[in-house]
Amino acid sequence: MINPTIEKLIEENEIPRGLALLYLLKIYFEINEDQPISQEVITKVNFLKIVEKEGEIVKWNIPLFSNNPIIEDMSWIEEYRNLFREVKPSSIGSRTGVYTKMGKFLKNNPTVTPDQILQATEIYVDELKTGGSTQFIMNADNFISRQDTDKTMKSRLELYLELLETGATVGRDHSKNMEV
Repeated sequence: MINPTIEKLIEENEIPRGLALLYLLKIYFEINEDQPISQEVITKVNFLKIVEKEGEIVKWNIPLFSNNPIIEDMSWIEEYRNLFREVKPSSIGSRTGVYTKMGKFLKNNPTVTPDQILQATEIYVDELKTGGSTQFIMNADNFISRQDTDKTMKSRLELYLELLETGATVGRDHSKNMEV
């Protein structure tokens, strides 16, 4: 089954579904034959960052086929983005960026649930509100992961999930214990 997250991204970006899926399947199954796919469709699909190619290396940021029920239903992502919107409307992050990074995060952390992500994010947002530093809120996509100046990937979400696991609650300032 094609990953519903990919289906939704294709639909939201108004890319012809059949051609977009043909292009992605061509990459997935390493089919080198020419197919009737316009450069416009290829460019639009590549912009979504579902898959990235660097020479011979193919990296799927969102799995083409779904087998994880959490990744299959990403309807809660808008609730996640709205937590940021409540603090600063411009901090919601791009929809594509959030879906891509969250899909990758869930793939790498299969035991994490959407409820845990929402709770951890609420702790982060509440800290900013109670500390009066809402102007420093991270964008929703960068909260999931971002590349640091030393080219390593950092995840503020991962740190807040750890805090949640150790009993952190909304209303306490946990930022002193963090290194990201």
